Amino acid sequence: MKDKIRNYLQKVYGVDFLSKTMIVVALILSLINLKFKNRVIEVITMILIVYFGIFRVFSVNKYQRMIENQKFSKAVKPMTDFFEKYKIRAVNSKDKKYIKCPNCKKEMKIPRNKGKIKVTCPHCGHKFVKKS
Repeated sequence: MKDKIRNYLQKVYGVDFLSKTMIVVALILSLINLKFKNRVIEVITMILIVYFGIFRVFSVNKYQRMIENQKFSKAVKPMTDFFEKYKIRAVNSKDKKYIKCPNCKKEMKIPRNKGKIKVTCPHCGHKFVKKS
């Protein structure tokens, strides 16, 4: 019996980014449902948990699950990049200042607390003076 379970679990797809994200969404919806007691939210939560928490994780059709995950990751990438950008900016905010080139509008970072410095844009080569 253990061997059958072990062999089956080796064949299944497992947890991926889409599954994790939808399970978190289902948990958030269930917390919201504690406040509002809405039957529709409860049904949506159960569908998310059953499909993304059970069906996708234990699916043997790895190729189809991989395609679904890639489509989801591609659709969510602009949003994750946006949050990642501001996470990096928050970490560097003590040491670096973010400025835009007046010529090409590309963003770059300069060291903080150095007074007025002459900056050369690495993209277009435009030189300008900026206070750090």
